[in-house]
Amino acid sequence: RQRKEQSSFPRAAHLAASAPPTSASPPRGNGLAPRDALHPVSPSFDSMLHHKAFIKKSRKGAVSKVVREHYLRDDVPSGSPLDPACPPSSVILAPDAPFYTVIDANVGLRQADLLAHGAVNDLIIPGTALEEVRHRDAGAAARLRGLAALPGKRVVVFPNEHARATWVGPPREGESPNDRNDRAVRAVAAWYVSTGAPGMGVVLLTDDAACRAL
Repeated sequence: RQRKEQSSFPRAAHLAASAPPTSASPPRGNGLAPRDALHPVSPSFDSMLHHKAFIKKSRKGAVSKVVREHYLRDDVPSGSPLDPACPPSSVILAPDAPFYTVIDANVGLRQADLLAHGAVNDLIIPGTALEEVRHRDAGAAARLRGLAALPGKRVVVFPNEHARATWVGPPREGESPNDRNDRAVRAVAAWYVSTGAPGMGVVLLTDDAACRAL
């Protein structure tokens, strides 16, 4: 029997979990400095770790146990200046924007030209939506992620699947993976409403008929 371990969380999370409480990580190149450099990380990682184990059999008959770990954190920066918990070094969105826009996967796939337009700003791309786009069109996902690098563009790629406040868990009974992902994107929009100042609007831009009906 062979044992394999896989993790769905970036390597930085494993380093943060094993590092001494006083250590600080350097800022990342994407402008989103890890909050653990400024805010203490919760010492209770047991409640922030979810894992799923299953048995996998290869074509040659070899049997292995695969363990997938999913870490949740309380210190994922929102990128919003209206969020008191967001470090100044991680702020991307404008404080005086008329509203913030959260997009779903359908918009990311079908409205790339619109999203790249200079008049469209203060975008929030949930990691769930980006991953769904990547599964359907890797090129579209690369263009979507590349929006954050455009001059004058204010775009936050928010890893909602690893933020405890926005993680919605596995699909519910009778819920399809697509419906679960739609629910995750709606949770991101609701969370940004809760972290913003009074009067700041958050718009969920969607091409999904079920989401528009809610």
